[in-house]
Amino acid sequence: MVMDVVLMGAAVSADTNRWRKVRQVVAGRLVNVYSPLDWLLRVLVRSSEMSYSLAGIQPIQNVGGVENIDVSAVVVDHFAYDKEIMSILEIIKFYP
Repeated sequence: MVMDVVLMGAAVSADTNRWRKVRQVVAGRLVNVYSPLDWLLRVLVRSSEMSYSLAGIQPIQNVGGVENIDVSAVVVDHFAYDKEIMSILEIIKFYP
């Protein structure tokens, strides 16, 4: 069992079945921090011809207990996550 999970700009599938399985092993918060402006992840999907959507650019749909936080106000590309980490933690109200 894991207490809290915060994924930021994650290059992982947004498939609801996968996220439901993750939700089962996370006891606390499960947060998907994403930015639709993340062009790097968009290019990754197109260039590798992935057939699924990525969590890092969209909300996770229909999975109870997953918090979806759009940070496009502070994250304009994939390289902004590390620069904006403190702002993002404030936005999601995560205080380790």
